[in-house]
Amino acid sequence: MANSGYHQVIAEARQRLEEGEDLQDVVALLRSRDSGLMQCIGVVKDLLGVDLAEAKRIVLSGPAFADVRAGVDAFWDAVAEAAKEA
Repeated sequence: MANSGYHQVIAEARQRLEEGEDLQDVVALLRSRDSGLMQCIGVVKDLLGVDLAEAKRIVLSGPAFADVRAGVDAFWDAVAEAAKEA
């Protein structure tokens, strides 16, 4: 996403939140417009001023990425397991 495009996404998302739209609905809208998981995490991080881990938790806790949540969790479980064995 080009920098100016990213700023437009942030501006629209901020406006929607100010108008009372739920954050998870904004994330779902972004995904419907082909924003990926990392882009949505970045938008939430920048919108709310939270750290990366909190933004990831927020995005993955909602319905927009429910179809990938198990895979993401399995990936991080495998990373943690590999770190124990190293």
